[in-house]
Amino acid sequence: MYTKNLFRYFFGTGPGAIAQKVILSPIFDPGRFCEGSEKREAFKGLLYSGSTVQAEGGRFSVIDCGIGSALAGDAVIALGTVAKVEEILFTGTCGGLYSGAAAGDLVVPGSAFDGEGFSKYYDKDFDIEKMLRNGTTVKSDPVLTERLSGYLKKRTDIHEGALFTIGSLSAEKREHLEALQKNGFKGVDMELSAVYRAGEVSGIKTAAVLAVSDVPLLNRLGEKLALPEKKAYEKALKDIVKYSVGFIREEI
Repeated sequence: MYTKNLFRYFFGTGPGAIAQKVILSPIFDPGRFCEGSEKREAFKGLLYSGSTVQAEGGRFSVIDCGIGSALAGDAVIALGTVAKVEEILFTGTCGGLYSGAAAGDLVVPGSAFDGEGFSKYYDKDFDIEKMLRNGTTVKSDPVLTERLSGYLKKRTDIHEGALFTIGSLSAEKREHLEALQKNGFKGVDMELSAVYRAGEVSGIKTAAVLAVSDVPLLNRLGEKLALPEKKAYEKALKDIVKYSVGFIREEI
């Protein structure tokens, strides 16, 4: 269990330095959310780093949680149990699985299937259909997600639905992805089910917006995008920063 001393060790600051509203991300530099803010306090610990911004009407924090479900989930647990954070807006990327998915689309997932864990994907008898039948879906906070969706729909197009949180990039095999697509998942990511579960158990309201980085059944993550796709993806990343800050400012 996290203590104040352990919190300071991992975050590089005391829990009092963290605002009650947080933007959490495994891929964004926290500084991108703080541009134009004169009053901000940066922190950097062993695992997590970020800044707390003094905004009109209050303050919010932006935290880099690192890639992967364990780091993201532990960050949320610490923020809820020690720093007493009230709301987390998770921002990141996912592979798109729905019909017509394209790099640069924005997805607001109301739930995430718990497909966490590396080793199970390499058990000789692993069956993803069996996992889907027997596994667990974790939901975001419905009220916060509805507010986020409404905010974004006034400004841009979004896709809504469930994501699948996978435990390994190397487990994104074609047969697995086809099963996920067949079962209606909008995309695949590596953190979200842990964020939503940790929010449940630590009393934090959670919601998320993610940009589609690739369509893994067509082109894998890291492959060169065509120029129109590259521009759309770069715009989506900028939009997530802009809209996340705008939304969180409305929340404080």
